[in-house]
Amino acid sequence: MRLGALYTYWVPLGFVLAVTVIREAVEEIRCYVRDKEVNSQVYSRLTARGQSLVAGTREASVCPRAWGYSGRIPGLPLPS
Repeated sequence: MRLGALYTYWVPLGFVLAVTVIREAVEEIRCYVRDKEVNSQVYSRLTARGQSLVAGTREASVCPRAWGYSGRIPGLPLPS
């Protein structure tokens, strides 16, 4: 039993998969750029001796998929 030509099944599937892969790649590139921007910011660290400015060197990701948050993630341990 043959319902139709094989390309009528594979071409739409291939198109949907290609669009999905491209969309995910664009999102990952945007997250990478945003992460680099946030990780290079200078932030202040509050210690027992007072407040000091620290260059952002900790690799913190600000692009979890479920979050719409674009700033520094609160509650992360400070770099040693």
